[in-house]
Amino acid sequence: MGDIHIRHAIPQIPSLDRYLGCVLGGALGDALGYPVKFDSWEQIQSRYGESGIRSPQIDPACGRALISDDTQMSIFTIDGILHNVAGSMDWELRGSPGFSRLMMLSYLKWLYTQTNDERLEPRYESWEVIRPLNYDLDAVEELFNCRAPGNTCLAGLRERAANEHANLTNNSKGCGGVMRSAPIGLYMHHDNYGAYRYAKEAAGITHRHTTSDQSSGALASIVSLITHGKSVRQAVRQTLAILSKENLINEETASALTWTLKFTDNKQMTVHQAIHELGDGWNAEEALAIAVYCALEAKNFAEGVIYAVNHGGDSDSTGAICGNILGTLYGYKALPQSWLAALELRDFIEHLTRILHKAASIRAIRFAGQREDPVKFADIWAEAAL
Repeated sequence: MGDIHIRHAIPQIPSLDRYLGCVLGGALGDALGYPVKFDSWEQIQSRYGESGIRSPQIDPACGRALISDDTQMSIFTIDGILHNVAGSMDWELRGSPGFSRLMMLSYLKWLYTQTNDERLEPRYESWEVIRPLNYDLDAVEELFNCRAPGNTCLAGLRERAANEHANLTNNSKGCGGVMRSAPIGLYMHHDNYGAYRYAKEAAGITHRHTTSDQSSGALASIVSLITHGKSVRQAVRQTLAILSKENLINEETASALTWTLKFTDNKQMTVHQAIHELGDGWNAEEALAIAVYCALEAKNFAEGVIYAVNHGGDSDSTGAICGNILGTLYGYKALPQSWLAALELRDFIEHLTRILHKAASIRAIRFAGQREDPVKFADIWAEAAL
């Protein structure tokens, strides 16, 4: 299966094109699948024709293609990464327990946007610690819209709000962890095993199941490797090497990815048949497997996410994950421009992604002069502004 991971002493400056492709591509897949999230395949065909939904639908109230909680939580994952690195002289993620706690605080911000819980508000107002980063989540009104937020994420974060060290009472392997983990793979593009470990930690903030952890880590590893120039198939095989090394090759995530590779080699099976065999996407390993399969089968970005959402399951999550993968592979320039033009929060998502890329670039060149030259430090961040 190849080497377990790639790690360079001096990381290459990552591709902005791949960063934007990943995050905006995930949002496009999410927006495409969101209108059919709870529909059966027969209902989708009845509404959109025999081949299903083919383009993001425009909400008449705002004139935009709406994102769901998948993209919202991915935004807060980026926020959590930036919380971790903003005060770090070497721009590395810090690991447990610091990483998990700051990521948890960012996800608690998301909980506040979904619940308006007055008990969280004083804490939310004190979370403005990222400076000189040029964004303000509190000012983004669309993030306060409830877009079918996952019950496990909500319940898990309520437990964290009451006691951040609580042992979660759920045993969920739902896809709420994996669908938000791609940005960790982007930031850790130089170390896919590190991406795997950090994404497992982030998923564990809300989900208490090893399959959720492993699937979330696997997606981050796959994104990390593709960012570094690997194909989807190479990235999957190298990620399976991690699971094998950790004696997890016979567990659900590895099994699902292995079946995915087998299905792509089976030319007698249609895409729809393969997706049906892989599951409905509500569980983490199924959502990952469906997304990876569609990415492997597709000839371009649009084809892949259309495959990924046209089934009777968790269409926005499988679409978002497939969009993350193919957006990373093909880059921003390959995203359908007409889809982007209609995407809710497109400008803000792009702006935040540029800041994430700038943080990764600073880390990659080992920028160490900010203490001695704060003006230069501020100028570098100013480049990320719209």
